[in-house]
Amino acid sequence: MQRILLILASLAALVTFAIDIFSKDIAILGEGIPNFEGIYLLRTTLIVLSSSLFVLGVVNPQSPRDVGVISNSTSKIWSSWGGLTWSIQDPVKQDKFLVAVKELIVWAVLLLSVSFVVLFLYSPAKFTWLGVEDNLIETLSALLWLITCGVSLFIYRTLRRTQKRKNLFYIIIPLAFAFICFFIGMEEISWFQRVFSFATPKAFEGNLQNEFNLHNFQTSKVENAYYVFSFLFLILLPFIKDLTSSFRNYKAIDFFIGSRFLLFVSVFFAAYNYDMWNIIYTQFIFFITLFILIYYAGNRRLYENTFLSPMLLIVYGLTQVVFLASGSMFLRSWDVTEYKELLIPLSFVFYSLEILQKANKLKHSGMQYKNEQEEIFAQN
Repeated sequence: MQRILLILASLAALVTFAIDIFSKDIAILGEGIPNFEGIYLLRTTLIVLSSSLFVLGVVNPQSPRDVGVISNSTSKIWSSWGGLTWSIQDPVKQDKFLVAVKELIVWAVLLLSVSFVVLFLYSPAKFTWLGVEDNLIETLSALLWLITCGVSLFIYRTLRRTQKRKNLFYIIIPLAFAFICFFIGMEEISWFQRVFSFATPKAFEGNLQNEFNLHNFQTSKVENAYYVFSFLFLILLPFIKDLTSSFRNYKAIDFFIGSRFLLFVSVFFAAYNYDMWNIIYTQFIFFITLFILIYYAGNRRLYENTFLSPMLLIVYGLTQVVFLASGSMFLRSWDVTEYKELLIPLSFVFYSLEILQKANKLKHSGMQYKNEQEEIFAQN
């Protein structure tokens, strides 16, 4: 049944992409005021259909990774902590304090998102002002990427000591990720061009903002690739990992995919859309995330003693509705993307911290195994 649903979802997606390619009324990657009429309405309907079928196709009631209910009676307490699979290995062995902190992080990001929406409704001028170049939102975005870079280097150092020549994948990935985070963070602030006031080299004068950066040569394409990758990495892969055993046989890949905690802390950036709403990728990201949240909120086993999952769904949906319905209030139609680009690196900070925790556990388990072997050798 799951396979049939995924096939139907793929067919609906292919028809949607065909409309984009062959329709003269739709510009691929075209930005502007959201359109809900004619061919655009048909396209959105197909995206909703494809997204819902896809999520249903991933959800498998018999999946061994669906650990919303833990049979061991001593673990019932975990159902009161947001219904989340906080633990990296076994929820029963997880520190209760750490569980509480992670739940508070999700609530904090939810409240942060709500505060952005309230600010927009209360004062569009202040909403815009905070998002202009070199102001708070952009500066924090760059800082968060550099923090993620630093944490990734700690991950690299930790895994290098534990893996050595066993599996280079564990060593190469955090090092490459650190470089990518550093590059994105520096691109965000044009490599300190405005701080040090140096002139734009001639080779870079042709980009959109006439600044010393690479991404503004193909701004729209880079933005869309950035958002799609973030969605895949922060939301979709953790969802697939949580509900299937797809990555279980690939331990190195499974190691670097986030948990349900990461999924929940990341969802809000997918609802920060206005000027890019008409772009096909934007709607697929929004609706797939919406149906993922509907699944978690609708599965009572996963939030038996909490209302966090339903609250995430409600806030997520209302956030997008507010931005689409109040679009005329934007001073600049793209202001909302500045806040999206703050929430994305914020999520990657939590991702890097989660992987660092896993790396430390791997290190300690390796040291424990080494000590046990030394004791056996000494006894013999």
